[in-house]
Amino acid sequence: MKKNLILLIIICFLPSVMNGAVGNHFYLNGICYTITKEVVVYSSTSYAGGSVKVGLENGWTSNGSGDVTIPSTVKYNGYYYAVEGVLNDAFRNSTTITSIVLPSSIREIGDRAFIGCSSLVSVNLPGSVNALRNSVFEGCTSLESINMNNVRRIYPRAFYGCTNLKEVIFPKDLTSIDSNSFEGCSSLSSITLTADKVTFGTNVFLNCSSLSTVNSYMTDITGLSSVSCFQNISPSCKLFVVNGMKNSYEGSPYWASSFSQILVFRPSVGDVFTAPLLIGDGNEVMEFEVTDEDGLTVYIKSIKEGVISSAVEPIDVEIPECVIDRELSFKIGGVKNSAFENTKIGRLFFNHNLRVIESSGFANCNVLNSASVPWRTPAEIEANENCFNGLPSNAVLYVPAGTKERYEDLTPWNQFSQIIESSPISTGDISARYGSKANLPIFLKNTETISGLQFKLTLPEGVTVVDHESNLVTSTTERTEGFTIMGRKDPDEENSYLFVVLSLNGDAISGTEGAFMNVRLDIAQNVGLGVHDIKIEDVYMTTETFDTLNPAESTSELTVKDFMLGDVNNDGIINITDAIGIINYVLKNTPETFIEGAADVNQDGIINVTDAIGVINKILN
Repeated sequence: MKKNLILLIIICFLPSVMNGAVGNHFYLNGICYTITKEVVVYSSTSYAGGSVKVGLENGWTSNGSGDVTIPSTVKYNGYYYAVEGVLNDAFRNSTTITSIVLPSSIREIGDRAFIGCSSLVSVNLPGSVNALRNSVFEGCTSLESINMNNVRRIYPRAFYGCTNLKEVIFPKDLTSIDSNSFEGCSSLSSITLTADKVTFGTNVFLNCSSLSTVNSYMTDITGLSSVSCFQNISPSCKLFVVNGMKNSYEGSPYWASSFSQILVFRPSVGDVFTAPLLIGDGNEVMEFEVTDEDGLTVYIKSIKEGVISSAVEPIDVEIPECVIDRELSFKIGGVKNSAFENTKIGRLFFNHNLRVIESSGFANCNVLNSASVPWRTPAEIEANENCFNGLPSNAVLYVPAGTKERYEDLTPWNQFSQIIESSPISTGDISARYGSKANLPIFLKNTETISGLQFKLTLPEGVTVVDHESNLVTSTTERTEGFTIMGRKDPDEENSYLFVVLSLNGDAISGTEGAFMNVRLDIAQNVGLGVHDIKIEDVYMTTETFDTLNPAESTSELTVKDFMLGDVNNDGIINITDAIGIINYVLKNTPETFIEGAADVNQDGIINVTDAIGVINKILN
């Protein structure tokens, strides 16, 4: 009795095959399914599902019409079957199918599966399909687009004669495109190759007469070994390649003979690339996102590695105006969300091109002590009110002259503890010897066109402007050629001079930077050694639109030294090196250390070859 009971239990738990043997087929919603794995039952409540493929095993069948969606599982005789593939010729010449969606359970699509489906417009391939077999879509004359997802290989004649196919983006995992796979696709105008290397068969794009653009990201181009691959494409077809690869493509007999124009390609909106930028004394690799393909504009998306991301002490960061990638120059027009968050920026300088700062762009930069902006109309800048979240309480904002009130009225700029107008006009720091003369350049860094300006120059005690026949000795530069400088001693303040600069012809100083005039100084014998302040104040400027600007004052330094006339490098010795230094200065190749006061050996107010001869005479004397 026990023996029979045990046997009965064993029999109950032995698997049993249900109806639906391998090779049998059935129809659901007009689609034929062939069983490839039977359903196996282990108990009345537990069983392993079977599997099927779409189509018939030994032949072809015409199935479905209109928009066809293949489910991932089908139910037959009360049991579920996973749909794991599409058999050879499954939809051959099904001329009424307009679209098909395949499930992620599909692993394989057989040869000629959709051949002759002349009404098929679109196909959605699952990522599980990694090969498109022989002639799979051949003759699908209405097919316009296909998403290939993770396809690795395209077999011969896969899209042969798809005359309405317009654009193909090949996936990054693609390794090979076999012979004749796109032959006769006469409407195909654009293809994009995103893989590092693809092996091409013969006649792949033969007679693709509309093909006008080929975008190639490939950095290994040895996979093309036949001149017939792109035969009879549009004679004006352009090949766009990535930065640094143009010479390689031009040097390949197969690529060069197929394309008359090989160019570095232009990006599309949303493209992301990484590139290094020079920041201070080092580089920072940054990630950029293209936001305007026509204007070649990018936003900084994130920082990757370099001086900013590794800084532990405050550093200066000046956001450059452009970045180079793919041999193209992109304007840096914005900062994306959280791009510089939590970085150790001490001083921040924005560029003129930048127009957008997204949320938390510079959030929690807890050592930021100042930011300098160039924009005269801050309302035009899309700066998110949270872009400076966590701003230190002592952070200062420097703004262009005459714009302080505009910034005080706007968030996030009014979150800075102080807003100070920067002066675009300043003098350079200079060194001179007591009892000598020196040249003082006056610099102007203007963003707007300036029609005229006036200012007061205050010099240290004992330093005066050289006077010649009752006229102050001043001169213009290339920036103000043709302008008139009028100046006089300030009657109300000792050591101060008043200057007016304008053009009698109505010319203006365009927005740029550099010296616009020079003032000749006389440093008396009794001026003490050391550093002295030179100040510019009471500045008034008139713009091209007749606005009046009143920039803040600026201060520079005059360092008085006890150097010898002729010792231009201030090493304590007069030798041939000093003469060569003067000649280099005359040739606009100024040495790193050059004392102008020492170079004006004959004290005539001009540094020229005569002074170099004077140095040589000192050596010979």
